[in-house]
Amino acid sequence: MLLEYPLLIRRALVARLLLESDLCVLAEADHAYDAVRRVEALRPDVVLLDAQMPNLDVSETVRQLRARSPWSRIVILSLDSCTLPKDLDGDAPLVVGKHEGFGALLTAIRATQTRTPRAD
Repeated sequence: MLLEYPLLIRRALVARLLLESDLCVLAEADHAYDAVRRVEALRPDVVLLDAQMPNLDVSETVRQLRARSPWSRIVILSLDSCTLPKDLDGDAPLVVGKHEGFGALLTAIRATQTRTPRAD
């Protein structure tokens, strides 16, 4: 599941992710509410979350996503990882800087598959 704003960037990310034979995009969302509402039914392996979305509380969104879908891993895409909240308890999401490029994002997404599932 891809939670990204604005639409143009989200569509570009989806198009690029779909070029990877081992990845698929189950859903897109441009608001945290939509993603949290849909994540339980979709059960995505990975939720890609844009930390700079308007009106987004990253910590609260991560908590809600985990509560609804503890089996989903979270990758946060951020302009500056230093500004991310430190109160993300337990299993911290993977963070990729937007400046690191698409290769780093793919590495992070694939790395979630080697992490132990949450026991919530």
